[in-house]
Amino acid sequence: MKKRTKRKTELRCIENLKKPFEVIAKVGRGRYNENRIRVSEGSVPGSLELSASIEESIALNDRDKAKGLVWASWLTVGEGGLSRALEIDPKLFKIIMGDSGGLRINDRGKKWELTDRDEVAAEVPAMASDWVEEAPEASGGTMATPEAHELLEALEGAAIAMDKDGGRPHLSCLHLHKRDCVATDGHRLQYQPLPFDVPEVAMIPAAGVQALIGFLKITAKKAKIVVGADSEIMTFERAGSFARWKVTIRFPKEKFPPWEKVVPPWERAGGTVVSLDGKKLRKALAKCKKVIGKATPCIELNVEEEALKIRAENIDNDITLNLSLPSTFRGAEKMRMGVDVNYLSDAVRSDGTIDLYFGAFKEIPASQRPMGTHKTHENFTGDSLVINAPGSLAFGLVMPMRL
Repeated sequence: MKKRTKRKTELRCIENLKKPFEVIAKVGRGRYNENRIRVSEGSVPGSLELSASIEESIALNDRDKAKGLVWASWLTVGEGGLSRALEIDPKLFKIIMGDSGGLRINDRGKKWELTDRDEVAAEVPAMASDWVEEAPEASGGTMATPEAHELLEALEGAAIAMDKDGGRPHLSCLHLHKRDCVATDGHRLQYQPLPFDVPEVAMIPAAGVQALIGFLKITAKKAKIVVGADSEIMTFERAGSFARWKVTIRFPKEKFPPWEKVVPPWERAGGTVVSLDGKKLRKALAKCKKVIGKATPCIELNVEEEALKIRAENIDNDITLNLSLPSTFRGAEKMRMGVDVNYLSDAVRSDGTIDLYFGAFKEIPASQRPMGTHKTHENFTGDSLVINAPGSLAFGLVMPMRL
């Protein structure tokens, strides 16, 4: 009678997995590996690695294949080891892990036994690993090592303008090139300066942006992030004994629109500039949102010499809100404009002084203006509104709405 080979049965997680799990679970919502998180032994002895990937469909030999697009992984400190990789539904994983965030994994052959720190155990069936491929490595080496808070500010500030519907893949990405980090959904645009230079154009799809922002938020502000890249791949990695994670991104084939063409030369062009307190403006816009509710989110901005007047109206409930904010005025004439209150609220990211640039294309002939603008007449501007905090390179741009 043959003796059964004793399995490497147990790996005990020491670090709390609750927050990194939440980040990875969101990344794992792909079309080909939906609701699957991979649990495996990490590259560091005695470590546990949680990972997920997103794939895109490609045509290959008349068959639909999956090609890796985004990989996200978190390496945690543990004791013991795993004999093989495990794949599990994130919902079940979350239930087993509970609020304690701890985990102990035992290999029971056809099933796995998972136990939390409160000794609550559950068995899950073993799943064969059939992922398309392991995460590739960028051949170009290390590009930069920015601090976590610098990278988070750039990505989070621009990502608010990404297309959320997913119907236009080229607008569901962040565009990185040189020191520019840009996103647009066709109705607004956000620009953030990068803390490092990207020589070739890089496109970061929504899943990669989500993973990066999620990991950066639970990483020490001063922690160094190692950024690597080549012509097709970009990697972001937090090295160290604790909170070790990595996000690998293969650039999608979609091309980003020529965003520079829709940005007016707002710092040197004519028009009207209104300076006011950003905190007061944010509070005013929050009040407008409550009045409007689910109605059309258009509000009216009226620029006067000593005040910015805001009008929000809910036709369905017959409610009108009129607000007046103290401001300083620079320019040749007053302005009137309709904008989406949600877009404007997102673009006002500072509690300090905010400058609003109206009619920045005013001195440019209509035939030479970018798309989305038209002639100003009767104190009404059809140009985009530019939002900027003085001294900052970051800015937001909001297209006008018809009043």
